[in-house]
Amino acid sequence: MFRILNLEPWSYSHKAKSQLKKIGRYYQLKRNQKLGKVNLKKFQVLIVRFGYKIDKNFLNRFKNIQFILCNATNTLHIDQNECDKRNIKVISLKNEKFFLKNVTSTAELIFGLIISLYRHIPNSFNSVLKKKWKRDLYVGRTLYKKNIGIIGMGRIGKLVARYASSFYMNVFYYDKNKKKVNFFFRKLTTLRKLLNLSDVVVVALDLNKKTNKIFNYNYFKQMKKDSILINASRGEIICENSLLKALKKKIIFGAALDVIANENNINFKKNKIINYALNNKNLIITPHIGGATVETWRITEEFIVKKFAKYLMNHNLN
Repeated sequence: MFRILNLEPWSYSHKAKSQLKKIGRYYQLKRNQKLGKVNLKKFQVLIVRFGYKIDKNFLNRFKNIQFILCNATNTLHIDQNECDKRNIKVISLKNEKFFLKNVTSTAELIFGLIISLYRHIPNSFNSVLKKKWKRDLYVGRTLYKKNIGIIGMGRIGKLVARYASSFYMNVFYYDKNKKKVNFFFRKLTTLRKLLNLSDVVVVALDLNKKTNKIFNYNYFKQMKKDSILINASRGEIICENSLLKALKKKIIFGAALDVIANENNINFKKNKIINYALNNKNLIITPHIGGATVETWRITEEFIVKKFAKYLMNHNLN
């Protein structure tokens, strides 16, 4: 019988836990419990979200792992090559396009970030907490008739486009791999055109070798001076030094990030992008909460457990 260890069980689906208990002996890490105090060698199945970097050093502590379950589409925090060497099967949401059509949380957050930046919501709220009521200090902007440019027209990009239409925004997008997806959304032939036109630029790309730090200072210089950048995909896509330079020199108006580079190893004292946000009002950062809703975690966790059970049945391992 499999021994299953859930390293991030907070708010984990009760239904998914029940199904896991039918598959094997289920254990979960307690709050603030250190891995060093757990007998890691006895487990064959690991459950993770984004809280750990699963690399060679990490896997060396788990001698008998056969499966890693992760309810995420992008598993770059899991070293796939190292898992392949050890014959570890990674079960995730990658390529589950049909199922993911109903997972809308990240696209919803993107609009939360746009509105928060445009309407100064974090800063105006903080002023009220400081017993100040100065509405004139927080005059914002409306979304009506603004141009939104979406870089990458995959699942998230399409959802953002649909939501933008509901706000009566003009939707433009650039994706060299996609054909025209909708009569109402205008595909642009170059990224330069999108950056020149857009009041709001949304990055909705997958992270890979081609997109790593693709958004550099040259791109920021092509944006409108009063434009904003939104990134809820992966932090490494944006060159953070270039973003800081663009913000400090007022090349763009502002940015909102749900992701930053090297999230699994943040040094808060030395992190330039976080320290800038501490002292300036034109940058909002949230801790990768795009997919972190009760509903999203529940349905994705239950889906992953079903996928795991199906794999075991098809391979006569249960």
